[in-house]
Amino acid sequence: MTTDLGPVFTGIYNTYHEAALRMGQTDTEQLILYILCKHENRIDRNELYKKTGLSRVTVYTAINKLKKRGCLDQVKNADRSTTVFMTEKGVELAENTVSKIIQMEEQVLSGWKASDKRHFAELTERYYAEIKEKVQDIK
Repeated sequence: MTTDLGPVFTGIYNTYHEAALRMGQTDTEQLILYILCKHENRIDRNELYKKTGLSRVTVYTAINKLKKRGCLDQVKNADRSTTVFMTEKGVELAENTVSKIIQMEEQVLSGWKASDKRHFAELTERYYAEIKEKVQDIK
């Protein structure tokens, strides 16, 4: 029996995309704010690039748009790295947008048994690792 995961993954992607649109954000802006919320509102810019999985240009452009709106700022560190952080306006924006998504995720998962959560996480991580490895073989 073959399981067609395409519709599931497409559905999940489309659901998050719809949430971003309903909240007046691009997918990239939503993802950046989501990651910042999960990292106490600040993160090293290179780590942010890695966590999004998107191109540096895409993330850099979204950071600049959010900076122009007064939601993000950046600071150069002594080690020459750059920290991206939410301003007060950014925290307020996140509370009205991505924090709602995080709460919805927590509500869904709160109805699951601990063993189901672990199993879901393990299978998802395994799938991701294996598909990522296979994509590297594409020529």
